Amino acid sequence: MKYLFFLTLIVSQQAFSYIPTLESLLRNGTNIDTEDNTVFTNLKITEIDPENNQPILDEENKEKKSIIKLLTVNSYKVSPMLCQVNYADGVLSNNKMANLKQIEMSA
Repeated sequence: MKYLFFLTLIVSQQAFSYIPTLESLLRNGTNIDTEDNTVFTNLKITEIDPENNQPILDEENKEKKSIIKLLTVNSYKVSPMLCQVNYADGVLSNNKMANLKQIEMSA
């Protein structure tokens, strides 16, 4: 009887426990929900040598940097859109635009 009670207690605790999703673990709860909004992000990246944890230098002894712009349009419920623009040398200008990608995502 005692074992049956503890077994029922353990099973009921597992049944009501909260199992977080990956999104809820990584998302800051104080941020606004971006479900229907457009999100614009700039990422500035410096290449680092993993062996000595120092920035990688180019031919001119400058750090290898790049910038990535991401634009996510969530207002299209059927197919959200992601645009990615890569800039070379860590400079945001039309002359340094290296690559442009547009990705249709399925909802």
